[in-house]
Amino acid sequence: MAARKVMSEAVRFGQIGFGAWGKIHAGAVAGTAGAELAAISARSEGTRAEAAEAYPDAIVHEDWRDLVARDDLDVVDVVVPSYLHYEVAKAVLESGKHLMLEKPMCLKVSECEALISLAKEKGKLLSIMHELRLSSLWGEMKRLVDEGILGEPQYLMMELSRHPYRQGAEGWRYDLERVGSWVLEEPIHFFDLARWYFSGIGDPSSVFATANTKDARRPELRDNFAATMKWESGAFAVICQTLSAFEHHQSMKLTGTKGSLWARWSGAQDR
Repeated sequence: MAARKVMSEAVRFGQIGFGAWGKIHAGAVAGTAGAELAAISARSEGTRAEAAEAYPDAIVHEDWRDLVARDDLDVVDVVVPSYLHYEVAKAVLESGKHLMLEKPMCLKVSECEALISLAKEKGKLLSIMHELRLSSLWGEMKRLVDEGILGEPQYLMMELSRHPYRQGAEGWRYDLERVGSWVLEEPIHFFDLARWYFSGIGDPSSVFATANTKDARRPELRDNFAATMKWESGAFAVICQTLSAFEHHQSMKLTGTKGSLWARWSGAQDR
């Protein structure tokens, strides 16, 4: 995408969504050389005011459709609740713009496949925000794997232990129809990392998962979750999450035929 631009000409971004995580995206775009945050869409009057104050050179829209209709944007970054992903992402691609989309791509496999087909049809880039691949910590693990320090990967264990998730705007994260599954919140990143680290031995051949909840009022949403991914080589990865704990902690252990790695992250002050 950047290759087609004149070096002195910025790639112009529009952003849909300016909530807690949208503000992080906006800061990343605005702070990247060669990128310009040209337009922002935010639903509430309060977040629109925040966007206008933080980025006075950006045009702020109330309706995301008005942003998508602009003809002066190269890329649109979509940071909205999961249940809105398909509708908004489809409109962005149909408008002829490149798309950055927060995870999860969509709540249905059929919708994910439709977006992939549409991006190919339009000749546009579709990028899903699995940002842990860009992390200095988890990215270093990948570099060491690729260097052959572990030998052939055999086992990965990634565990998340934290306080419950935030409700989200209008409580969407606690509504099964709108969140899809809590697996699509943080564990989806861990599945991505496992496939990334084990990419040298192909795709997993099977997945087994189990879960339970501590709150009988919402049995369809699972506080405690574990899954095992297996590969034909015999390698396997275990992905675990509990939302019945405190603070915010994450650890990974990765072993192979020649050695092992252990990494951890703690966000004791994390929201």
